[in-house]
Amino acid sequence: GPLRWSELIRSEAALVVPPTATALANAVARVLEDAGLRETLGARGSAFAREMMSVERAAEVVARLLEDVVNGPES
Repeated sequence: GPLRWSELIRSEAALVVPPTATALANAVARVLEDAGLRETLGARGSAFAREMMSVERAAEVVARLLEDVVNGPES
C-alpha cells in the first residue's frame, strides 16, 4: 500500500521533530555537527528507500490504484 509516516518513523531513517522552525533548525544543526549520525541516517535512509520505494512496491501501488478505478475504492 501507500507509504505511511509510521513506516518512516519505525525505520529510524529520519529525525522526527515538532513542526517549528526552531526544532527543525536544531535537528539540522545536530545532523551537521554529528558525522556518526549523518552516516547512520544515510545508511538507514538508503535501506528504507530500497525496501519501500522499489519498482515492485511502485507496481503494487499502481495495481491497487487501477483496481480502485475499475472496482471502486474499498470502503
